[in-house]
Amino acid sequence: MKQTKLNVGNVNGMFTTNERNTFKKVKSLNTSIAKKGIEKFNLTIDQSKLIASLDERITDVHKLHKSNLKDMGTPKDEIPTKFDLISELLGIGKAWYYKLLNAGKLDAKIIDKFNDYCDKNSSIERSIERLNAWAKDFDTNKGEIEPTPKAIREAKEDASEEKTDSFNLVSVSIHADYLNAKKGLSFKIDGDKVVRTSNNLKQLVEALDVIKAQIVEQMNATKTQSKRQSRQMDEALAKAIEEISEETEVLI
Repeated sequence: MKQTKLNVGNVNGMFTTNERNTFKKVKSLNTSIAKKGIEKFNLTIDQSKLIASLDERITDVHKLHKSNLKDMGTPKDEIPTKFDLISELLGIGKAWYYKLLNAGKLDAKIIDKFNDYCDKNSSIERSIERLNAWAKDFDTNKGEIEPTPKAIREAKEDASEEKTDSFNLVSVSIHADYLNAKKGLSFKIDGDKVVRTSNNLKQLVEALDVIKAQIVEQMNATKTQSKRQSRQMDEALAKAIEEISEETEVLI
């Protein structure tokens, strides 16, 4: 079974203490953002600014790590992507990361204007998706702050992805070789404990049954080995006691 395993310990050492502390702040915001309304929006904006400050550095470190792994002869399919690194360090999915990054690059004045617009239009959802769509229209229309129908539609389509991509409790990929199949399998369990997978649930259950069977087999093998080792020790001890008894009898 081939697995992409990122050595985070080595990668962490490539960042400064301040950068590692920023990673912790981003991760802590993943759970703090489980709020609603303007408080959630403001926390997400804080997170987006941190992401924007880290992105270039993460890109540089990933390139260096990738180069080091290539020099060591690591197979191509075992070299982690930039987003493997982001997932490990920040606990954020690719789609949500890009949304945060785009928002984090916006001028503070644009965000203030967006907040003013939301204050005057209570029906407008104050979210990262809506902000990004609104800012795009604001730039295109040279300051006209009314978002176009297309931007609103795109924001609504993106909104459903926020919870899924912002925080995952479980993220698993299973290589095709392990399953003896043409395609691998992957799934995530989001913050609401909902299973997300591009495969159907039957395939997922079958794959988990295979893994469970292997785990049980290994557990049984370990128990058998332990019993065998215990029996061998008992036999060796019995033999030693017998030899001592024979020597004792001779002395008597």
